[in-house]
Amino acid sequence: MVAVLNTVLVCIFAIGLSSTYAGVVLGSNRNSDGQVIQTKTEVKKETIKDPVCGMVVRDQKKELSEEYKGKVYYFCAEYCKEVFKKDPASYTTPESKPQGHVH
Repeated sequence: MVAVLNTVLVCIFAIGLSSTYAGVVLGSNRNSDGQVIQTKTEVKKETIKDPVCGMVVRDQKKELSEEYKGKVYYFCAEYCKEVFKKDPASYTTPESKPQGHVH
């Protein structure tokens, strides 16, 4: 009976250990205590804001971007891109602030 109990306990330990390892290998973002961890595959994305309205741009499509003085700017909508293209200098200086959504 003791041998069976030892075998069961070893199996439970092995399953727990392997599931923790599998979670790390498969990209789980929680450790065995349930705490959130950063995995090697997780890449922090830079927060990019539309220079015209200040909205966070999550989808950085080529058609919604514009290069100005060697830097690429991203936009939430075609409207903001067109406004930027008319006067990019007013949206790229350190003192310029986004004007909120006007479209």
